[in-house]
Amino acid sequence: MLQNTDTTKLQKLQTSSFSIENGIKLFDSSMVYADSHQGLVRSDNQDSFAYTISTDGKMIFLMVADGIGGNESGDIASRYTAEMILREFQKFQKNGTPQEEEIVDFLKSAILLANSALKNLNLNMNVGHPMGTTLAILVLTPGCAVTAHAGDSRIYRWREGKLEQMTQDHSLVAELVKLGKLTPEQAVNHPYAHVISQSIGVHREVKPDFSIQERKSGDRYMVCSDGILLHLDDEKIAQLLGKAEDARMAVSSLITAALRGGGGDNTTVLCAIPD
Repeated sequence: MLQNTDTTKLQKLQTSSFSIENGIKLFDSSMVYADSHQGLVRSDNQDSFAYTISTDGKMIFLMVADGIGGNESGDIASRYTAEMILREFQKFQKNGTPQEEEIVDFLKSAILLANSALKNLNLNMNVGHPMGTTLAILVLTPGCAVTAHAGDSRIYRWREGKLEQMTQDHSLVAELVKLGKLTPEQAVNHPYAHVISQSIGVHREVKPDFSIQERKSGDRYMVCSDGILLHLDDEKIAQLLGKAEDARMAVSSLITAALRGGGGDNTTVLCAIPD
């Protein structure tokens, strides 16, 4: 329930602005795939995702947004953010293949735009508890992987049998792990595991992190909401991601394993196996 909210505006957003339920898939390929499941406990799915490839075929774009509240309006926040940033990417990629630094500059601009738009939406609708969303974006070029994220949605790389976390959570428990006060295993089920320090739409300012990392032949990538991490550790993720024949199989096996583990939260997985 939204407090002091213009319900007509909210209903219009829910039924008219979004052409998707949880995901935007602009092409189908064995090398890139994504899916989302509400899990076995939640009554709705507040995750959204999008993926596409540039018109020249040289950039792959993957994004997940995990709604964080607003009195059960996290689904609106995540969809609104995903659609806005995807539209900006579609305009950006028309200029040809950019340098990696230009991709970072674009992502900074697009994320700030989305944050401002969602924050203004909260203000205009008089939302008592501002709706917001996490965000994780991966852009693959022929030579590099560019990441951007705010919150605790993650990006992973599988390389030569080893799984590497490419992003560091913006969360209370991540800080406690960094300080040595919690182990990574303890952080997963910590009572404050849901408390994040960066998000889209809640505050006037957002400080996402960005990275440019080298790609190698054989690398595999996963972008995910935190639901999958409740049930799968790095070893299991590495096993499933590494043995999959293609991206579709990787996504299917990862989500199935999370559901078999209990399905305690919404689970969204995007995989890219470019080579």
